Formats: sequence, structure tokens, C-alpha cells
Amino acid sequence: MQEERKLELIKRRQVQRDFSHIVGDLFSVVFSSSYALLDKRHAYLVQQMSERMAHYYGISGEHINDMNQYAMIHLKFNDIKNMLDDMNHYNEQTFDLLKAKTELGSQIARRLQLAQKCEDIARAYTEDTINEQFIKEMLDIQPEIESQIILLSDLYITMRGPKSYKRPMSHSIVLKAFQNDLGTFFDYNLKERFLKFNDEFLEMYNNF
Repeated sequence: MQEERKLELIKRRQVQRDFSHIVGDLFSVVFSSSYALLDKRHAYLVQQMSERMAHYYGISGEHINDMNQYAMIHLKFNDIKNMLDDMNHYNEQTFDLLKAKTELGSQIARRLQLAQKCEDIARAYTEDTINEQFIKEMLDIQPEIESQIILLSDLYITMRGPKSYKRPMSHSIVLKAFQNDLGTFFDYNLKERFLKFNDEFLEMYNNF
């Protein structure tokens, strides 16, 4: 019984360390981006466009639901940001809650990574610094098709709007960018679907 108790304590401390590490990384990402990656209006439009794009690509309904949740999960950052100070107050009764928050933090960190990938591509395109090494690094980050769909929607919206490093771009200019340089970062069929139905995404953007 004493050995089981010992193993349980080891397990709990590991979860606490994992949580501290994840939350620390989250603070680093969020503060460095000045909360720009947590813009609710932007996130909602990304989610809506992603859902439409997923239907056109042929993603199943179950996977679309999962993708929708993932597209918005970083907005739950406030659910865990105050927990770091309470680490020493967790006990056996609240261990499962800490574990769940750790898993949530991990998903938020992953979603923020995808949002940062969008920013990096948009900036590199604007500054004309895209090269083979950069393309390889970007393609290695979350290559799953659902993540690509979210990224494509996010990148279109980002390119259309103003940023500190660029002016807003028209739909036609962004479309040409996807036909050429930006298309490199996406599955060919996904890019072609986006180009085929681009008028609908223009309408969604204008009416949001």
C-alpha cells in the first residue's frame, strides 16, 4: 500500500511539472504576441471559414466538429492562466482537474503554435524572405489536413487585414499569392478547392 502511495505521489508531481511547463510556455507565447493571437473576432471568422472549407474538401462531420473545437480552443486561455499560482493547493481530490487542465493547456499551446505559423508565413511573404529552409520548417509543423484547413483560412484573413508589417491586401492580390508562393504550404487539392470556391470566402469575409 505504501508503494502504491509512493507511485501515486510521483505521478502527481509529474503532472504538476507538466502543467507548470505548459502554462509557462503559454505565457511566453501570449505575452510575446501581445495577445494578438487571442483575438476573438479573428478566431470566429477563421472557424467559420474552416468549417466551410472542410465541407468542400470532404472531411467527415465528426472530424469537422473536432476541428471546430480545436480552431477555437486557444480562446480558453483564461481557464488555466490563474492556476499556476495554485499549484501547491492541489490534492488527491483535485488531481483529475489538474490533469484535465494540463491536457487543455497542451491543446491551447498547440493551437497557438498553428496561429504563430500563420503569422510567420504572412510576414515572410510580405518581407520576401521565403526560402527552401523556411518552407521545410513550416511544412513540418502540424501537417494534418485539419490543421492545414485552419491555417489556410487564418492566412487568407491575415493577408486581407492590416498588420504592423503590412498593409491590407485585396482579395485578388491574396488569391494570386495563394496561386503562387503561398500555395506551397498546403495540400494541392486543398489549395485548388479554396481557389475554386474563392468567391464564397470573399463573401464570408465581407459579410462578417
